[in-house]
Amino acid sequence: MDTDFPRGTHLLAASYTPTVNYYLSSSGNNTFDSRGYSVITILTPENLDPDYRTVRGDNVSIQVMLQDNTLAVIPNATITIEFPTLNISTTVVTDINGTAWALLNVPDNIAPGPLSINASYLGMAGTTGVLGDEDTTLLIILAPTVITIDSVEGNFIAGDVIWVNGTLLDEHGNLLQTGGVPAASILHLSVDGNDSGAFIESNASTGTYSLMYTMPSETAAGSHLVTIFFRGGFMWVDPIGQGDSTNPEYYLNSSAEQWVNISVPTYIVLLGGGGDVDREGLLIIDGTLFDIVDNRLANESLEVWFDNTWLTNVTTDSEGNFQVYYPVPADSPLGAQMMEMRFTGSTFYLPSEANTSWNVYSAVNVALILPTEIAINDNLTIQGTVRDNLPEGWLLNHSLEVRFNGTLLGTVYSDSDGVWIIAWTIPNNIGLGSHPVEIYAPAQGWYREASANGTIWVAHHSDLLLNSEDNGDATRGTFWNVSGRLYDSDAIGLPGISGRSVDILLDGVFVDTVTT
Repeated sequence: MDTDFPRGTHLLAASYTPTVNYYLSSSGNNTFDSRGYSVITILTPENLDPDYRTVRGDNVSIQVMLQDNTLAVIPNATITIEFPTLNISTTVVTDINGTAWALLNVPDNIAPGPLSINASYLGMAGTTGVLGDEDTTLLIILAPTVITIDSVEGNFIAGDVIWVNGTLLDEHGNLLQTGGVPAASILHLSVDGNDSGAFIESNASTGTYSLMYTMPSETAAGSHLVTIFFRGGFMWVDPIGQGDSTNPEYYLNSSAEQWVNISVPTYIVLLGGGGDVDREGLLIIDGTLFDIVDNRLANESLEVWFDNTWLTNVTTDSEGNFQVYYPVPADSPLGAQMMEMRFTGSTFYLPSEANTSWNVYSAVNVALILPTEIAINDNLTIQGTVRDNLPEGWLLNHSLEVRFNGTLLGTVYSDSDGVWIIAWTIPNNIGLGSHPVEIYAPAQGWYREASANGTIWVAHHSDLLLNSEDNGDATRGTFWNVSGRLYDSDAIGLPGISGRSVDILLDGVFVDTVTT
């Protein structure tokens, strides 16, 4: 019988037709029963079809068709569908079309990989029944993975190294395996959604990883999204062929994210400034605050320090520029002094500083004390004080040049109280009248030059010659005649001085005024 011979009861007839005339024809018949065989086919899932990959813990829908050897459907037949390696099964009954559907749950604790599905039919008993059949297909089971980021360590500064630490395990916290043996996996790092190219292999025995990454120096200040991702298996995980070839197969991709705050270095560029300045003079300096990639930083506060003393704060404008206009403290030390611009840092921006040197000088104040008048051949004392810009800033050993009528009388030096003094005799060749006195203190060290001037009136000495009649004797009630002469005692010949008023006093009591 052919393979498509139908099962059932059949009539078998035989006849004989002789070819000679001495035999009669004859015939006979009988019935017999035949059994058929069944063909069971698992329609879905198809064997190792990527479209039917299933995550463990999910349900698998299975469709089967049952036919006999004539391809006629077999309805109302009981079919057993099972995972033979897991001892999990169910029974279904075919419909009028010979098809049946089953729903089996894949345990969430099985190893990922190919899982066998078996469909079997025991057949129908009897002489006209059918033999049973079974079919097997393989289903790919995938396992989820879970990445944790347990910590991110480092200085969190652009250009510095960070360490991202965590674990890669399956959904139950178990190690990833290949063939029942723990396996390492490749994890990648992206920053702000961009693959950094950095990767690390997890520890096969613990599932831990510690990925080192150098933040680019051009990283912008602020929060950045760090992502660790596992691309999954190479052959069976979407996108197929994108997973690392060394990854354990059948494990799904996964990722974990964490925000990190990255600070960036800054620097200050000073424009101008430095040079010479006097106490209480104006310090003028311009500058700009930048981050490491030359972005100008607006609305940031900087401290101004001079000689390690805080002066004031300034704030950058929208372009990161700042200007300092500040008087030098009156009591600032003299000499080369450091001026510092200190940016103490702000959110995401690291501190920086820049400095320049100023030469600090002091103004000098010279005071001059002169007599109102003096005569020739008299001893003249010219004196005064010298100090810096402070009221009590007396200068010690400060040199001063003293000139009379433009002629240098000498150089004097101040004492600890700033006092200086010079004595000089007025020569007899000095003309009468007003004469200038000039004091000049040349620049010395960190002290500026200074000067003072005044005038002095130079006169001649005068003298009186007094005579009285009768040798000075007089009688009350009579006249007492007194006469005399007013003359210049410093001039040759003792010339008289005419037209001058002379007061006469008797016993200290004013009597009269006469004119020469």
